[in-house]
Amino acid sequence: MHPYCINKMPKQFSSQWDFGDLFEYAARPQNSHILTVSELTEKIKSILEREFTEVWVRGEISTLKLHQASGHMYFELKDNDARISCIIFRGQEGIERDLLRDGQQIVVYGRLTVFPQKGEYRLIVRNILFEGLGKLMLELERLKRKLAAEGLLDPSRKRPIPPFPTRIGLVTSLSGAAIRDVIRILSASKCNLEIILAPCRVQGAGAAQEIAYAIQLLNRWHRQMVLTVQQIPEELRPTKPGLDLILVTRGGGSMEDLWAFNEEVVARAIAASAIPVISAVGHETDWTISDLVADLRAPTPTAAANIIIKMYTEAEQHLEATLHRILTRAKTITQHLTKDLRSVALQLRSLSPRREAELYEQRFGDLADRLFDSVLTRVRVNTQELLRLQASLQYHRPANELRIRQQQLDHYASRLTQITNHALQKIHSNLDHLASKLQLLGPMQTLARGYSITFDAISGKIIRSAEQLRPGQTLRTKFLHGQAISRVESTEIEHPDQNQQVST
Repeated sequence: MHPYCINKMPKQFSSQWDFGDLFEYAARPQNSHILTVSELTEKIKSILEREFTEVWVRGEISTLKLHQASGHMYFELKDNDARISCIIFRGQEGIERDLLRDGQQIVVYGRLTVFPQKGEYRLIVRNILFEGLGKLMLELERLKRKLAAEGLLDPSRKRPIPPFPTRIGLVTSLSGAAIRDVIRILSASKCNLEIILAPCRVQGAGAAQEIAYAIQLLNRWHRQMVLTVQQIPEELRPTKPGLDLILVTRGGGSMEDLWAFNEEVVARAIAASAIPVISAVGHETDWTISDLVADLRAPTPTAAANIIIKMYTEAEQHLEATLHRILTRAKTITQHLTKDLRSVALQLRSLSPRREAELYEQRFGDLADRLFDSVLTRVRVNTQELLRLQASLQYHRPANELRIRQQQLDHYASRLTQITNHALQKIHSNLDHLASKLQLLGPMQTLARGYSITFDAISGKIIRSAEQLRPGQTLRTKFLHGQAISRVESTEIEHPDQNQQVST
């Protein structure tokens, strides 16, 4: 009987647990046919290495990791139904390890072997070809390294974006959403921006060349405008000829849709531009070579438009805040001075001598002068500030908005002057009224009605009763026009209650 044949001779049932021929069993082989694990593994290794000395395998990278101690790189190559372990030895040349990522589709060249210690077979990788997105990423990384070596990605070469642009170049597709978003934002800002459009395709074959040509075309137009303006007399030249900046943009899409902005020809056109360039390609998570080379990267076309009008918006807010502070300050000053004037008016009503009235009138004049000086100084300071802002903004031609703000300021200044003059006229009228009352109540008015005032000629005291007189006393009597000196000969004193007269 062959040692590996199954013995099928029936056997007798000896108990309820004896299942007869239900379970077959193998006969024990000869010792010469028993292999150790190492021997079996070695035979498998020999067969694999002999049969698969060179293989090309396509799959997706998974569980990629670098062994720090040995420097070897390990990963699994998988498809929908299987996976195989792979290893790249540290000394293997010709493989760009730092470009490998999980999820990349690649084609691996190598040979199969068995690692007895773990009882598994592996593919020793000698070369890798990238496919699909992996190939695109490889090309992208190589271009980034090339441009970085030339210094085109250096942050120090990036130019600032003009804060108040008046004319911009727009490189995008006529049929995309990006151009509608940009024009909508810029139009709503009322900044009077002029847009010079250089339309082009933004995806597909030849799109990169069209984008680069559009950037170059805008630069040529800019240079021609500058040369043309130089031939105009200096007093008639516009302040800013040509373009202030260029916006290169398109909406979102897949990596293949955005690939035109990763082409070297576009990167070099942006780097060679004499005009600052803003790149706004795709969504916030999308990054392209044009974003890295441009002077400024915006996450979306809408964000780029908001960046362009940012300084206009801030300047408008500053003007509104300044006007509000002027009006608030003028109102506060007017309230304080009105309160002071009312206090002065109350004090003037309680005083009868003309001298006191004149002193308060003088104080009122001082307060009025301070009011005018304070208001005029504040208006002058704020006017100078507005003129400074107007001069700054005039450089960028926001003339319409400044003219409206100036008209508002003139209107409020005129109103303030009218209110102040009205208050002063009212106070002068009150002063004239008080002066008239003082005049009616004064002694001179009493004299004018035919009365006289008698004084003691020596002491100057007013004689109010005959009881103050004595015979021989010298008196001085004041009339409206002139005075008289007299001597007392005798006096008669009347007591109204007793109807008696006393003569001396």
